Amino acid sequence: MITKYFVKSIIFSRRVWIFGIFFGLFLLYIGYSQSTSGIGLSHFDQEYYTADWTALVILFLLGTISTTIAQVAIYSSSSLPYLFKFSNLSRRSYLYNMSVSSLVIGIGLSSVITIIATLMFSYKFGYTVYSSNYLSTYFTILLGSLFMIFFALFLVFLAINYLGVRTVNYIQLLPMLLTYGIGILLLTTNITIDYIYYVVPFNAYLAMFQEAFDGKELQIVSTHMHTVFSSLQYPYLLLSLLIWIASLIILDILLLGRIKATSLEERSQI
Repeated sequence: MITKYFVKSIIFSRRVWIFGIFFGLFLLYIGYSQSTSGIGLSHFDQEYYTADWTALVILFLLGTISTTIAQVAIYSSSSLPYLFKFSNLSRRSYLYNMSVSSLVIGIGLSSVITIIATLMFSYKFGYTVYSSNYLSTYFTILLGSLFMIFFALFLVFLAINYLGVRTVNYIQLLPMLLTYGIGILLLTTNITIDYIYYVVPFNAYLAMFQEAFDGKELQIVSTHMHTVFSSLQYPYLLLSLLIWIASLIILDILLLGRIKATSLEERSQI
């Protein structure tokens, strides 16, 4: 029952459709419209280019969905302490229903973005560009969705418990802002420090998606010397993201157990 409520909240959310879908399609169009005629990209470079833009747009979509779910958590925070105490609803069950609903919608809408991206960039490069391993690609999307939802909930619960409810309206947008900022940074700059990909979860997801899509290890190359510094290992990227997800789940459960009842007046910005 709660899962259906969360699913409906996501599907009918204007934030998801405006920022997640329509703005995501606008970002894909930016990638499609950029001229690559004078660069002389190989087929591998074209696949890498496609994976880059697709991964960014999907992660931004997942960030939008997680923000929507976090918004639901904000408005239900006033009743959660009483529900956990006087009903059969547990903290784990609450997080489980949230994560399942976000996964269902996230994977569904990510499939739409992936199909559109494949069609656009196939037309751009003149041949069919597609994922070399759909199972691994969707597994990466699933992990990215889990990370984004638990990260967004962590920020919301942290704000409600310790930073003040008024800060929620600002801090809940952080997943979307970080996704956009880090994603554009990776697209426009050449980061040659491999541990940044292993430590920063956003980078780990983007690198994992590229490797799953291309079927090859992502190499860190110097744009000036054209030499390979190192290759990013998928198992280490996976381990990093799993550690982040597990840590956020534990923190969310602990923070949810201490959540305070809030009133609408406390959320007012004036």
